[in-house]
Amino acid sequence: MNLDNSLLRYKIRKKIGTGGMASVFLANDTLLNREVALKMVHPHLLHHPETMKRFANEARAIAALSHENIIKIFDFGEARSRPFLVMEYINGITLEALIAREGTIPNIVTIEIALQVLSGLICAHEKGVYHRDIKPGNILVDDRGCLHITDFGIAYLVNSESVTLTGSFLGSPHYISPEQVSNKTVSGTTDVFSLGIVLYQCLTGTAPFYADTPHGVINAILTVDPPCPGVKNSRILFWLSDIIESCLIKDSSKRPGSRELFIRLESTCRTESIRTGKDRIAAFVNNRAAARAAEVTEIFTLYRESALTALRRRHTATALRSFEQASLFGTLAASDRKLIDRVTRQSFIRRSIMIGSAAVLGTVLLILTAAFIFKLTLRSPRLPADPAMPQPIKTVGRDDVKPPSVPNRQLPFVIPIDTGSSASGSGAAATKNRRSFSPRAAEPSSPQPDKGTPAAHDAPAPPPAGFFKCFTNPPWVTIYIDDIERGTTPTLSAVPLSPGKHVLRLVKQQFAVIKDTVDIVPAETVLVRIRLTPERTEAVTP
Repeated sequence: MNLDNSLLRYKIRKKIGTGGMASVFLANDTLLNREVALKMVHPHLLHHPETMKRFANEARAIAALSHENIIKIFDFGEARSRPFLVMEYINGITLEALIAREGTIPNIVTIEIALQVLSGLICAHEKGVYHRDIKPGNILVDDRGCLHITDFGIAYLVNSESVTLTGSFLGSPHYISPEQVSNKTVSGTTDVFSLGIVLYQCLTGTAPFYADTPHGVINAILTVDPPCPGVKNSRILFWLSDIIESCLIKDSSKRPGSRELFIRLESTCRTESIRTGKDRIAAFVNNRAAARAAEVTEIFTLYRESALTALRRRHTATALRSFEQASLFGTLAASDRKLIDRVTRQSFIRRSIMIGSAAVLGTVLLILTAAFIFKLTLRSPRLPADPAMPQPIKTVGRDDVKPPSVPNRQLPFVIPIDTGSSASGSGAAATKNRRSFSPRAAEPSSPQPDKGTPAAHDAPAPPPAGFFKCFTNPPWVTIYIDDIERGTTPTLSAVPLSPGKHVLRLVKQQFAVIKDTVDIVPAETVLVRIRLTPERTEAVTP
């Protein structure tokens, strides 16, 4: 290859990669005696001004950044009008090749990948540089377990002109964000969306949005909500699955930013006592079988101990969730399952007693209050008639008298208790109400009330309520009783219900809806355990 003087210091050894815009060569810098990566634009693109702008953008973008997780740039120039870029050479493999070789990446290794990529993105975003093409092929993994983000060729500088290729979009179809497809404003959350796709692929071995054509992929990104990662691979940490789903929110304003996501990951790892570091990635790259086995044992032990600690503190919901997390990575002993059942029963009994006591106390207070108001109303003195005020006299004629169609019987005497605004009204209004219902207002000749008719306050008390409690596998299932949403497992409290049959419906995304009936017994708690069935499961490489 004939090179200009500007490239004579670099001796090309071999080609190590080819992209849509340029080829990458392994070269030796004879001046500084080090290996470098030499990136040169394809000759057939030299007459495309858009390509030249993108290549120059990459040089400026990387030169403005200095971070361990971003590839370093050493030199930039032209040789015979052919732009070239000299970068540090990373002796390792791409994350794309690692996923293709291993099938899936373990949880803690995936967390460390996310932390390192986010660390580099935070540096870029705070300098106004957005990568816009985060994908496994643009993430290099070296033998020390350090990640390096490459290919800022389509990076968008906030203070520079936007470059868009005519008739195409920038970015890889499977990793592009909804705002890029819709030609909306690009921000740091754009890279977060792409990173969410990368992490999803690490844990499941497949991309969340898939179709036979690029247009089908783009349509899925815009309209389809992907299944949660746990449907495709059961051995995933619950909270990590939640974080990945938050990255894939289609509304960019509702996604976490790169720094917010980094803080959330780090704080959760501290709370869950999960140790991360470069050595996690290095150990997995060097010996995948040993790294997988060690992580499975570590997570099982970690969450089992966390569950036992939560039980000692009487945090039953936290303990049950930790036990369920541990059971995905190992088999719980019989003693553990007996402990779960015993503590669960005790918790239900305590909660039922508390709810029942509160209900009884509230009922007693309500009855006492009603009785006091009723008694006060009966004993309140009536206002004496004003002798100075003339009383109206009504003359009853023959035409005014009509034969009764039913026996002339006076209704039982009932004084209404006003629970609305009239309860706090003026004394005059209250007195008027009493006088209008006074037994003295009745005609003397009216017959006495029928003693066989019960008064309103003598109605029999309703039977005591029963209680319903439900646990599900997996957790976080929405419970509907009689088409009313009552809560989500396992945090759902005991639900008070009237005795008898009630319609039960359990709903969770990607799982079959369960419909059934439950028979509630007065003053007792009905406990139900239900295992949901996924609507569709896919096998993954172990």
